[in-house]
Amino acid sequence: MPRAKHATAPDFDGVTYDPARDKARLTRQLGRVYEVVKTGWYTLAEIASQTGDPEGSISARLRDLRKEKFGSYDIRRKRVGNTFSYTCMGKQTESDGQTRIKF
Repeated sequence: MPRAKHATAPDFDGVTYDPARDKARLTRQLGRVYEVVKTGWYTLAEIASQTGDPEGSISARLRDLRKEKFGSYDIRRKRVGNTFSYTCMGKQTESDGQTRIKF
């Protein structure tokens, strides 16, 4: 079986996004969030306590992980009391041509 090719992370987007200043930082942040949610269910506060990242940024990275250009991960959400918990159930779709992100 051939090894998966790792690509550099695709660009993020948004009006204030500056690739030169933000790409490396956001890519590392995306990796930290992924490493947590792939292991179970966590609230934004719990992810923040493990990663050191702000909850608003974590929420944005969870949305990014769902995007095709960042891997099409199946990020699930469930209500726990008055808040939500999140987990990663793997890829939404598997394909040989799937981009692999280097974290």
